[in-house]
Amino acid sequence: MKKRVGTIAKVLIAALLVVVGAIAVRIYTYGNNVVDVKGDAAIVLGAAVWGNEVS
Repeated sequence: MKKRVGTIAKVLIAALLVVVGAIAVRIYTYGNNVVDVKGDAAIVLGAAVWGNEVS
């Protein structure tokens, strides 16, 4: 009985490691994608507009 529980625990840990590894690979590959998108506006934090001019 103890041997069976140990085997089940090893299988569950191995499956968990495979899932975590697959997620890590997907995050890594997604982070390396470069997509240039043209924007219509920009947000400048800390700026002000005085009339028609920016600070």
